[in-house]
Amino acid sequence: MCRERFQTVPRKRKVCMKVFRFVVWVIIVADFISAGLPVCGVDVGEYNKAIEAYRDVLQGNIDYFCTEHYYAYSDDNWFNVIDGYTVTNAEEKICQVEVIDFALIDMDGDSMPEVILKISFPHWDKIVLHYENGIVYGYYFGFRSMDYIKKDRTYGWSGGAGNWGFNNLQFLNGRYEEKILGCIDYPLFIINGEEVSQDLWDSFANEQHQKEEIDWYEFNETNINKYLTTIPAVEAAPKTGDFSVVFAVVGIIVAAVLLAGYRRKNI
Repeated sequence: MCRERFQTVPRKRKVCMKVFRFVVWVIIVADFISAGLPVCGVDVGEYNKAIEAYRDVLQGNIDYFCTEHYYAYSDDNWFNVIDGYTVTNAEEKICQVEVIDFALIDMDGDSMPEVILKISFPHWDKIVLHYENGIVYGYYFGFRSMDYIKKDRTYGWSGGAGNWGFNNLQFLNGRYEEKILGCIDYPLFIINGEEVSQDLWDSFANEQHQKEEIDWYEFNETNINKYLTTIPAVEAAPKTGDFSVVFAVVGIIVAAVLLAGYRRKNI
């Protein structure tokens, strides 16, 4: 009898510890959900703010801040996508620039999306829209400075037959930085900052060319609403305290049921 009683105590303690851990995990998960932070680490609230801002920019409801002076001069550098741009081409003719396609991709690997605009002048140039601190910034990439954009965030560029390569982007405080992954500066072949043989370069370049390119969508209202979608039910979710209390109560009830069942089983 004493032996059975002695063996029962640690068993009960183990059960209690498991139930306690279960309740703690329930409360932690409740905090994540109510804060709009999935386990994957994406800040859902900021993600939705970015998507909503991009949608407003593409629909012409708000302007974005152009970081370059390639287009018509503006004192404050704010531009509207719907209004288009008036520029002067190489023949000194006035041309109207319009967006023809757009794409959605995380260009810098921070789990927050960017929008890439493909424009009609002069050679399928690109504008990368980046949301940061409540502002949508626009970065212009001209002739052959951003082509063959891949789903892994890399892209190609070319300065001529003997000078081309592959980059990716990083953003910080309204500015961007291009990291050169590999390039030809003939007769040099460079990968990750180190000179390599032509055979190694050819293998590297072929692998890059084989990567899957991003999806482009025709610039229209239907596609804007279809592809620029927020993660639902974040704004309508209860406050953190409400969620934590609800989940904690549920956890305690489940724990009580488990303990009651255990006691009945061991009477």
